[in-house]
Parts: sequence; C-alpha cells; structure tokens
Amino acid sequence: MRLLIRTAWRNLFRQKRRSALAISAMAVSLAVAIPAYGLITGIWTELIKGITGMELGHLQAHNPAYPGGRALQSTLGNPEAHLSVLRASRGVAAAAARVHGYGLAATERRISIVLQGLSKGDPRLAKGTIRFGRALDQGAPWRTDVSRPCEVVATRESAELFGVQVGTVLEPERAQRASGCERLRIVGLLRASGVEKGKVARGAREEPLATLTLMLPEEDLGRASGPGGAVGRALIRTASPVAITGVEPAEERRITFLADRVVKGRYLHPEAKGEILIGSRLATSQRLEVGDSLFLQAATLDMSTGSFYRDFRVVGIFRTGVDGVDRSRVFLHLGDARKIMALGGSAHELVVRAREPEKLAALKYSLGFLLGRSPLRVTTDSEGKRAGSLPLPAPVTVFEPDKGDARLLDPDSLGANIGRVSLGALHGRRVYARARIRPARLVEARVDSLPPGQLAARLGREPERASCGVYVPAAPASALGVVKGASLPRVAGQDEECAVLRVLGLIPSEVPRTARGATGEPGSSGVAEPPAGSTQPLVLVPAPSPEVAEGEDEEPEFALGGRVGLVIGGDAVELRLVGVELAAEKALSGLHERVEQGAYPDGSVSHEGAWPALVTREAARRLGVLSPGATLLLELHDEEGMARLQRLRVAALLGPGRPGEPELVLPYFEAQQVDSRRLNARAHEIALGPAPGAQPEALAAAVRTQLRPLLRTWEEIAPQMKEVAAMQNTFMGFLLLIIFVVSGTTVMNTMLMAVFERTREFGVMKSLGMRPLQVSGLIVMETLLLAVIAAIIGGAIGVALGHHLSVTGIDMSGLSDGFTAQGSFINPVWKAVLSRQEVLFPMLLLSLVSLVVSLYPAFRAARLKPVEAMRHRG
Repeated sequence: MRLLIRTAWRNLFRQKRRSALAISAMAVSLAVAIPAYGLITGIWTELIKGITGMELGHLQAHNPAYPGGRALQSTLGNPEAHLSVLRASRGVAAAAARVHGYGLAATERRISIVLQGLSKGDPRLAKGTIRFGRALDQGAPWRTDVSRPCEVVATRESAELFGVQVGTVLEPERAQRASGCERLRIVGLLRASGVEKGKVARGAREEPLATLTLMLPEEDLGRASGPGGAVGRALIRTASPVAITGVEPAEERRITFLADRVVKGRYLHPEAKGEILIGSRLATSQRLEVGDSLFLQAATLDMSTGSFYRDFRVVGIFRTGVDGVDRSRVFLHLGDARKIMALGGSAHELVVRAREPEKLAALKYSLGFLLGRSPLRVTTDSEGKRAGSLPLPAPVTVFEPDKGDARLLDPDSLGANIGRVSLGALHGRRVYARARIRPARLVEARVDSLPPGQLAARLGREPERASCGVYVPAAPASALGVVKGASLPRVAGQDEECAVLRVLGLIPSEVPRTARGATGEPGSSGVAEPPAGSTQPLVLVPAPSPEVAEGEDEEPEFALGGRVGLVIGGDAVELRLVGVELAAEKALSGLHERVEQGAYPDGSVSHEGAWPALVTREAARRLGVLSPGATLLLELHDEEGMARLQRLRVAALLGPGRPGEPELVLPYFEAQQVDSRRLNARAHEIALGPAPGAQPEALAAAVRTQLRPLLRTWEEIAPQMKEVAAMQNTFMGFLLLIIFVVSGTTVMNTMLMAVFERTREFGVMKSLGMRPLQVSGLIVMETLLLAVIAAIIGGAIGVALGHHLSVTGIDMSGLSDGFTAQGSFINPVWKAVLSRQEVLFPMLLLSLVSLVVSLYPAFRAARLKPVEAMRHRG
C-alpha cells in the first residue's frame, strides 16, 4: 500500500498541467458547494423558523375533536396538568396554553363635519361625477322611512384623509331627533371635488382641511345639521371581524416571534390587564394608535352574544408581513380571552417549542406517552367523592379527582370525543352540591292597600319604598313564623312580576300615639288584623313603589284584590344534592327503581314553576315531608352571589342507597343554579353506559383513548408547509448535483487522458507481474490524492465564503421587506449556516464523486493486455 501511494503521488507531478486542471475543478466545485449548501440550509432554517415561529410551534396538543372543526367548545379541560407534564420533559424548551375565537372589533371616534346642501340641478349629483359607490337616490326613501339613514356623498380627498369609505355611517351630534337624519350613510365619493389640495371652500373663504365634507340634498340639510348651521361633529362607528387569540405572554415569547414583530408600543403585560395587540393593517383601517380603546365582542362558549369590554387598550401594533394576520388577528392575555369567551380555565391548544427540532419524532413519542396519563379518571367503579357526596353508581364514570374530591370539568369539551366511542350507548352529566332546603307550606294571603299616610301612621315611621316589598300584620306573622326580611315565594311561579315578595316590616297591633285621634281611639287603618292563631287569610300591604312620587295614587307591583298563594318555609336543613339528566339516569344508575312512593319525573318542569325533586326517605323525615306532592324551598345563588328561593315539588320518595350518597335529586340544569357562579355549564362527572353486548371495561378503555390529547407536529398540522420544506431540500440536492457533476466530469476526463497517455507504461507494469487490481488501485489512489489536495484548497476558500455569508448574508430587502410562503414570514436577509455538517458533507460528497468517476478509467487500465499495451504509441 505504501508503494502504491508513493507511486500515485509521483505520478501526479509527471503531468502537472493535467493535475492542476483536475485539482482546480474540484477545488472550485468545493469552494462553491460549501457556501451554497450553507446558504440553502440557512434559508431552510429561516423557513422552518417562520413556519413554527409564526404560531404553530414545533408541537401542539389539542382536544381530539378540535382540528376537525375548530369548534369553540372543543377545549382541553385543566390544561395546567398537561402543561406541568410538558414543561418537566427534558426535550421541551417552552410550553404555553392558547385559546382561539372570533368576534367583532369596533371603534368609536368623533370628527368635525361640514354639511353642504345640493340643489336638484347641481352637477355633482350626476352619476358621472361619482368615482366610487353611487349617486344619491332621487327617491329619497329616508324621508318616508325614518329608520333609514340619510344618504350623503363626500369628496374623495377628505374621505381618504379621515379614513371613511362608501358604506360608512355617521351620527351627527346636532341632528334633530326622530327626523330621519339621525344617521348619515356615505353612498358615493366624488370623482372631481373642486377642492384644492389641503383646503376646503366655504363661500368666499378657504379654511384648512380639518373637517370631513359631506353633501346631501338641501331639503335634508336642516334636519341633519339641526338649528344653528351646517358645521358640527359626528360619531363614527366602524367594526371589523377579527380572529382572537389568547396567549400566555411570558411563555409565548419563548415559542413564537410575536413579541419581536411589535413595531409600535410594547408587548402584552404578563398579567391580565385588559390589554390588546393588533395588526398594522387593522390599526390602519380602524384608525387606531397605541393607547386607544378597542371594543371587542366575542362569541362565547355558552352561545351567548358576548359582551363589549371597553377597557381593552391597544398597547402594541405588530407587523408580521402576512396580510391575513396583520389585518384580522388580535392577541389578548389568556385570562382576558377566557373571560370574554366564557371558557373558564380551559384551553384550545398547548404549544411546545422543542430543544432539538430535528428530533421531533422522538419527542412526540415520549410526550404522547406522558400525556396519555390523563388527569381524568375513567373507571368502572364509583370511587371518590363529589362535593362531599359518594357518587351514584354507573357502568363507567369519567371525573377529575382532586385531593379526595372531584373537580368540575367541562362536559361540552368532552362530549364530542365520548360521542365518537361506538361502544357507548348513552352518557349523562351529573353535578353535585350542598343544598339548603326549607320545608314549606302553602298559605293563602289577601292583598290590601293602604295610602302612604295611613301606613306610616300604623308603623310610626315613613314606610320603605321598594318594588315587590310588603308589610304584614304582626299577629298572624308571628303565628306563621314570618319575620322581617323574609322572602315569600308566590305560588303563581317565577315567570310573573314579583314572583318573590320581601317582608319589609311588621305592622304592630297598637297604633302609635301620634296616630290616635282627639278621643284617643285608634285611627282607621283599613286593615283588619286577625287575632293570633286565626284561620283568616294573611294580609299583605304592598310597600309604596319607588317610581311613584309621594302623594300620588299608589299601585303595587302585583295585582290587588282576591287572594294569592304564598310559600312559607321553616328551618333550613342541609342536604347532599345531585343534578342528573333524568331520562339517561334511568338506564345508568337505575334511579327509578328506588322509587318507593310517587312517580319518577319525566324531566319537565311543572306548570306551577316548581322543580321536580326526588328525596330519600331519611331526608324526607328530617324535613317533615310525609308524602309526594309536598313543597320545599331551595336556596339558590346567582352569578353575583345574591340568594333567592326556588320552590320544589317532591315527585317521589326514594328507598335507601349507600351511606353518603346524595339525599336530594334534581334535574341537571336546574341543579346548576344552586351556585350559578361556580356550577354553570360545568359537571362533576360524566356517567356512561355501554351499548347492548359491550362490556364496561371495553367502554372504559375506548374512552381513555379518546380523552388523550391529540399531539401533532408542525408537519402534521401544516402538511403544505412540509411540502415547501421538501421542495427546498430537493432544490438543494439538484444544486449540489449540478456542481459535482461538472467537477466529476472534469476529473473523469483527466483520468481517462492519463490512462490513454500511459498505456505503454501500464503494459510494461503488467509484463513485470503487476496484477490488474493493482493497476486499477493506482488510478483510484491518484484520483483520491487529487481530491484531498482539492479539499484542502477548496475547503479553505469555501469556509471563508461561508463565514462571510453567515455574518452579513445576502440582503434581499431591496426587492421586498420580506417574503411569505403559505402564510409564514421569511426573513429578507438570507444568511448561510456554517457548521461542521455544512463543511464535511460537501467534502465527503466530493470524495465520493471522485471515487465513482475514477472507477471507469481504472477499469480501462485494468483490462489492458500487456502485449497490446506495449505496442501502443501515444
């Protein structure tokens, strides 16, 4: 081998010109390949950074139902548990939760306007003078239909200056109310305004263009401007549909480059403070600047219309270079976004940034295994507790345990996934709570009215003014247990006015001295007070209405005359409550089989406004209920924490169950109102029953699979972007192929010429005993030595060029501020990547090409016959 290398090295310098040509070709190829490979790798890296840094991240975890329709209710419950798992993984650099929604972003601003009247013959009314939109409707329908806005046209210059366009509606502050011109709609922009640039003509004067010029028919001028002239101010409201994204600011800036794209103002504060980031195109269209307020109306999880939040303050304006994002995307703090969309503590996606993006497949596998340990329990045993109660039995139960009790979960986010399990025949939601129940009895009451003066005489003070308030004589109130401040639900139900009467005070039996006449006898009251224990109806005296001035005729909030039914409760008893979907519960827990007395309700609310209830025999004994049909009072708390009473009708008495199970059963949606602030749209568990022939264990296993978060890489989320990246790799391969094909052709030609010129020499070597393999090895060795010399020279030049491109790059900003590919931003400054791989790979490729192209000349030399070779004359 040593002799072979020495001979090959000596032969390189026998034909210096030929060797120099081959070395130069390979060195130039390598010097070009190294920076080219690094530049293409750099562009590819920027492309991936643009794809993943815009919003995708490297990995995303979703509710399995979310990617199909991106429905608002397809959320991940308790995302904090998943985030703790993700952030603890060694391969994760950062992880954050997000929510997505949609809504309307609206702004209000006031501008100065000039209204000019146009006569019928004015040439500016002609269609040919309108550049955008249309001319005024000559029929003037707004004069007969006051609900329609008056039509106006504007000058193109002033419209552009004030950011209005065809279709913009203005509300003049000085317009005459109910005149039909309370609103003005711009229907056209004039082609030629006749207004000098920067000036507006008003008679013989010219003023700076500080007002929006609007023109309308003369007969509408007075109604639109009001008395006192045609100059005034107007309110403009503009709205744009937007996509809402709620982010965790601190974590999000470690995953995406959103914070780096803020060109005005600043990034979101780490805490929820009613701040918003908007795109540059949205800011231009809405005439918004940093510090302005933005009205945002969002679609909500409970399908309500959403709410306007006036405290959203624009703190930053971003520009990504992607038109759709800059025009319609807004970013809020995660807490603010959850609030306006009524999402509670859920999230639509968890976004992950990997430490080593090139190892995404392995990271996805490991995280998928970890996230498979869902915080939700899916069990065939009714284990644990729910708000202090043992749960009702069910074939399969899904719940989220929390320190021996169960946390509330979002059933809507789980329902779509559970519904896809073919083994499940039905599922029902359950919610548990502690309830304060009062035994109640129905009492007949008579409504009587007293003028404020007589009522004040009986009370000895001025009566309190309140809607739905009443005063009750002291004696019967004492007999019935009615005290000041008590609430008396009416039998008529909750849908009528004053469904609950509040006792403002008791009317004493004795009349104060200040109310007695000259004879010392009590004055006439108009209210006959029955003695204590009397069977006569209870008398109610309505309090004066707060809307009626003193001295005027009083009218109570509820009908006078006749009799009304009241519900009077006793002492409160605390019971364990469960709300169930009554129809499903019959198959899930067999609750109807425990009915000992009465009938299992069908789920409908009675016409009297009472909710059907099932009570255990022991709880009924504590309440003093002897049979179905009895009335109970349930204490409810609304979202503001205010308490009220709701009537229940005992539909059935239940037989004994397990100790610790709920004692009171209500319909699911009604039970949530026990504490609306905490329980609304939430459940403690979902109970499932398998289809006929299926086993509960198989159903539980299928549900566990469906409840695992769906983990996807950016390539799976955006396959079109993967194709773009693949095209980059293909382009890189073609470029390197062309470079090395040229180099290889030169080398092969050089070595073929060497074989042709040294034919006699090879013949002599073979005649002296040199084997064909040794001859071919000599040619290959010479080629490899040429490649080594070329690698040293070309590698040094290539590394120098690559370093220059990695530092300065190629600035393409003269052609564009940036490029977009499939909605992702690419940096206009292209920089090469210079690493060990970018240097060694072209060198190894050069050696491989040299080896391959040397095989044919070596094969030719090995096949030479000694006699014929020595006769050759070259």
